[in-house]
Amino acid sequence: MDLSSDLHELKRSIVRTILIRRITLGIFTGVAVVVVSFSSISFLNPLPYAPLAWFLLTFPFKVIIERQSTLRSLNWVHSAFFAAEIVVITVLVHLMGGSEWIGSIFYLFTVVYANFFLPRLHGGLITGFVVAAYAGLVMLEYAGVI
Repeated sequence: MDLSSDLHELKRSIVRTILIRRITLGIFTGVAVVVVSFSSISFLNPLPYAPLAWFLLTFPFKVIIERQSTLRSLNWVHSAFFAAEIVVITVLVHLMGGSEWIGSIFYLFTVVYANFFLPRLHGGLITGFVVAAYAGLVMLEYAGVI
């Protein structure tokens, strides 16, 4: 395989995963809206909005992915998406009950996904960012800063 076909194959793989993420996040959003609609949970609760924000993040990401012309740039853009995803997850975890909320499992999903699809260096950077984001959130919450 040459670099061009490697690039094309990786782009196809990432675009497929974007579709899967959209389906999953769309379902999560729909379920969250139904739960909020038929429960005593306030519509101001971030439950339905977090997966929606995450879902919307996939649209500019797909456009940027399709514009990449080298494997290196594609891997960095893919890593940047994971970083943006980690920020969304960190906000979600904080808003939904903090570090004690089960939603922190989303961090694990991002780490596994990143280490499966990204080169070792990028996967390590994303893993380190997840650890720093979660540890920072925990420290800020327990210190009473947030």
